Amino acid sequence: MKQKVIGVYMDHAAARLMEPGGNVVSSRVIKSSFTFEEKEYALSKSENVMHNKEHHEQLSYYKEIASFLKEYERVLVFGPGTAKNELHNFMKEDHAFDGVQIDIHASDKIQADEQEEFVKEYFSINN
Repeated sequence: MKQKVIGVYMDHAAARLMEPGGNVVSSRVIKSSFTFEEKEYALSKSENVMHNKEHHEQLSYYKEIASFLKEYERVLVFGPGTAKNELHNFMKEDHAFDGVQIDIHASDKIQADEQEEFVKEYFSINN
């Protein structure tokens, strides 16, 4: 039986969830609600307010992403920066992911078609 797999390309602003299926990749985008404008506003109040707001918003962002990933047996998380590692740590603390294989891969910023190609290729080689 074939594993149910999904790739997630993400940074702190947005995550693109891509499920490979034949030649087609179905995808959905989840955006963080902690925008540049919100950061500026919170920073104008105080740095402490900004950090608290950022932490709360990032936690909500990771929860939303994770809620879509619970039905998969294998998850590839890739992208620039540290958001992929933060999501991985968040998922490791949730026992719903105990049986899920989570692969982390660093990458540069890449376009949507390159993301899809990477996910298809990754799972065709590593499945």
